Amino acid sequence: MDPRRPAPIPDGEWDAASTVRALRDRDAQALVRLARKYGASQHYLSGRAMYLTNGSLTQNQISLIANGRTRVEKLEVWERLAAAMDMPDRARIRLGLAPLSDTVGADHPERDGDLESMRRNLADAFGTSTVTESGVEDWERTALMYGRATRNTTPATLLNGVTTDFADLTTQLRARQPARLQRRLCFVAARFAGLVSLLLTNLAQYDQARRWGRTARLAADEAADPALASWVRAQDAYALFYQGGNYRSAIDVARHAQQLGGHGDSVGVALSAALEARACAVVGDEGDALDAIGRAEHVLSTLDAQATEPSAFGYNEAQLRFHEGNALTHLGKTEQAWTAQRRALDLYPVTDTLDRTLVHLDRATSLASAGEVEAAATYAVTKLLALDAVQRTDIVVARTRQLATLLDNHRALPAVRDLRALTAGIDQPNATRGDE
Repeated sequence: MDPRRPAPIPDGEWDAASTVRALRDRDAQALVRLARKYGASQHYLSGRAMYLTNGSLTQNQISLIANGRTRVEKLEVWERLAAAMDMPDRARIRLGLAPLSDTVGADHPERDGDLESMRRNLADAFGTSTVTESGVEDWERTALMYGRATRNTTPATLLNGVTTDFADLTTQLRARQPARLQRRLCFVAARFAGLVSLLLTNLAQYDQARRWGRTARLAADEAADPALASWVRAQDAYALFYQGGNYRSAIDVARHAQQLGGHGDSVGVALSAALEARACAVVGDEGDALDAIGRAEHVLSTLDAQATEPSAFGYNEAQLRFHEGNALTHLGKTEQAWTAQRRALDLYPVTDTLDRTLVHLDRATSLASAGEVEAAATYAVTKLLALDAVQRTDIVVARTRQLATLLDNHRALPAVRDLRALTAGIDQPNATRGDE
């Protein structure tokens, strides 16, 4: 059999109950036997792995695996075996490997099922290989790395990495560590689950995001850390806010997140106070909105340098001014909003394209609300034309459409026609929500 040709395993075989079980149990012996069943010899699998990955998977290794004399533990060996068998993405996900495609959601409905399965596994994991101190530190650093990556990595790509590592983390959680290490590992698990919730919100999968939020809260309860509990609950509030239509519930959840923070000031408290302000502004509660902005500003003033770094786990003045400007825009306070927006643009680096674009769209919305329709449309079009396709994210598309709808009664104006035409051409749902 020519190793340049795909493995002969029928596509339907990957959904057979025995195969799904072998994937989720990481039973390499059963998988190699599956390949043999359809004529993929040791020689073929070895050659196919080398052809696709330039990595060695020797015939002797395959023989030992097939005879049950060795277990596959290393990630690179699993990658080579998966490549040799030409596993589809749904099989790779069940195995705990990242899919080869960045596409998630409607094009790959199996992802939802496997994400849900993984979430349930994590929720069940608080009870059975023991982790060391250095192992926990490695997990903590990994979570921080993913938190920073939310600023410049598309959510679909980042979700692949997070869920791949999550499979290993769940295995560690099944072992009861010494209480001190177990709490730290639960802390990491809560951050991971909260990140999955955030990324699913970015991908407009709000129900899944909120289910992962519940799992994050379970892990945060085990960690017994009020600041973490507040941050996790803040992610729930953002999922509700971006889903739209139930801003009162978003306000309630944001307030609960602040209560969970206890007497200490933390990122979660600042983040949820800012969200409360935005949601209150949407429903017209000006006093509550301004009060919440004040609380967010006070909390921010107490945070240390690590808590204000650009990360999903941080909060800084650039984000606060963006959130303040957004709230003031909804309240119709054009000049005050522009003051906050200018400050946000001064603070955000020019590389932070998404947040800067959202600030620009808020500015355009303020202009439109003040009756400067042509100026609003021209301003928005100018800023949107400066973006490339990757930078035209889900949120940018949604916000641009909101602006176009606001200007709908003025569609005869040339600038508004340009905005509507541009809106029709930027439907590129792919990138990061950077404002959180």
